[in-house]
Amino acid sequence: MTPSAMRLTCLLLALLISACAWTITPTPPPAWPTAIRTTTTDGWNLALYRFAPRHPEKAGAPLILIPDLFENGRVYDLDPEHSLARRLAAAGRNVVIAELRGQGGSEKPAWWNQRRADWSFDAYVQYDLPAIVETIRASAAGDRVILAGHGLGGTAGLAFMQARPEQVSGFIGFGVAARFCQLNDLHRVLLAKLDQTKDLEAIPTSQGAKAPAPFIGADQSLFDILLCNGRNWRREIVESYYTAALEPVSINVARQIGDWMRNGTFASADGQVNYLAGLRNITCPVLLISGALDNVFDPGCGRELLDRLGSADKTQRIFSETNGYLADYGHIGLLLAEHAGKEIGGYILHWLRR
Repeated sequence: MTPSAMRLTCLLLALLISACAWTITPTPPPAWPTAIRTTTTDGWNLALYRFAPRHPEKAGAPLILIPDLFENGRVYDLDPEHSLARRLAAAGRNVVIAELRGQGGSEKPAWWNQRRADWSFDAYVQYDLPAIVETIRASAAGDRVILAGHGLGGTAGLAFMQARPEQVSGFIGFGVAARFCQLNDLHRVLLAKLDQTKDLEAIPTSQGAKAPAPFIGADQSLFDILLCNGRNWRREIVESYYTAALEPVSINVARQIGDWMRNGTFASADGQVNYLAGLRNITCPVLLISGALDNVFDPGCGRELLDRLGSADKTQRIFSETNGYLADYGHIGLLLAEHAGKEIGGYILHWLRR
């Protein structure tokens, strides 16, 4: 055998061994309903997906699910066993997954549309959420909706509600807070990495699922520790989440959030709107779902948010073994951990039926 042939044979054997060793196969995501399209006043096309109940006339106010800013809507419908959207719809709720600009089926920056990832957090508040809520209100022939958001997607919902409280009859937050009331080591690592970015237009969040986490060990990625922690996860579901649900984040959004982290604030990019002060204008019923092991917004940050809200009807539920649940939940686990559908979905339905 010639040296060239030997090298080729070794390469093929190495590839075969690697393929055999890779035993985790992400579950294909389920088919979604046909997208409802809406366009923002600044011209971005957004995708909405309605999961209709069997009896829509009895469903009550539409429930709009907003992903975190680095995700798409698959976080609410990863597979048939891990789908908060389908569970709530099966229980009779009118559920809509709404994707913001740059997420999932919504319009994304590309060479053919001349879009750039140059928006700030305020674009979600001023353009995306108004278009989403107006479209759902019109299609449901109702006056108000219930907003539900994950992480910073929920934070965007809180900012939107301050200016349009009459359009929202309730809010549910999954791992949501108004500000980073205390920084942990993971926050500081992210800030340090953000300071090193100069020429990026968007943060490639998928790399966080691969990059080893400093000071923790090379056997776990940064996102494993920050987002997918907790003992109630199967590894193949984590991998499916990384494959199907992560999206890049505009560098302007990332830097704005970085400013909040450094300064303990929650404000528009130009400093003209103090979203933190505006929380007192939110008076609708509020439910905060917090995870005992959430490394993005811990339960203490959720409690601080509740104190700032103007609502008289506000509840925080911490999902932990201490409170009688099967596990301590982390940030993504609130939606996708093994018992999240039964434990967290069940609690939400109880809250909605009060």
